[in-house]
Amino acid sequence: MNFYGEALHPIDVEAVVDRIFAGNEHKKRIMSIVNAALGVISSGSLIVNRMSRGLVALTGTSGKHTIKQIDR
Repeated sequence: MNFYGEALHPIDVEAVVDRIFAGNEHKKRIMSIVNAALGVISSGSLIVNRMSRGLVALTGTSGKHTIKQIDR
């Protein structure tokens, strides 16, 4: 995925989120935050439905499941 012409990888986003929480959060919660952040970056919106569509466009997963992941 490109963001302002720079390559953005989910692993990079995960590392940033992990550094922010300094290992104080559970891995599943970190991944949920990473998915939400990627959805926001991909869609450019803070609306849950649009965030999930952005995540679907990025990962190619099912829309119904991504809404559930981001909503949590």
